Amino acid sequence: MMLPGDTYQPGRIIVIHGRAPAFPGTFDGAPIWVPSRGFRTIDMRYWSMCNNDFALPVPVINCATDLTTDLQGKYYTIVISDDLVRPKWLRPNVNWLPWGDEQYPKLVFFRNMLPDPGFHYSVQNAITAGCTFKLNFPNIPERSEIDGAGQCAQGVMGDYYPVAAWCDKSTFIHGGWRACLKDAR
Repeated sequence: MMLPGDTYQPGRIIVIHGRAPAFPGTFDGAPIWVPSRGFRTIDMRYWSMCNNDFALPVPVINCATDLTTDLQGKYYTIVISDDLVRPKWLRPNVNWLPWGDEQYPKLVFFRNMLPDPGFHYSVQNAITAGCTFKLNFPNIPERSEIDGAGQCAQGVMGDYYPVAAWCDKSTFIHGGWRACLKDAR
């Protein structure tokens, strides 16, 4: 779970990048033990990244799912912006999620469903390692608590940890995710 801050930053975007866990090709009619195209193994049954309002009942704004997320070399890039529809300035190989209502802070959930016991880089492994922080609605946890849990989770999940940062739109347009996340890894 990521908390990108308690207020929207006009003119900026959130850039998220990470390695995608392998999943079965059930959407193509394959059985659950057959990997999706481009993968040799199955890391988990399903994964998704969803943008949600930080307000009860934590409504989902939109999600990028394993099936719908465009991958480049088994890695995804997701941009969250305040555009009402997918922006034309976004390259086709970049996934997009809308920010939604600007009056609410956001929670971004990276869901890992039914990870293979041999896959050691799941969200569940990070939780088991104690990489958590407490949510007490409607209060947002302290930034140090969030950052500490994130550093812990990144240590457990490695490249499968979704690194995220606020970025100027023009920086992303001219330099891609690397320009926005150069200090994040």
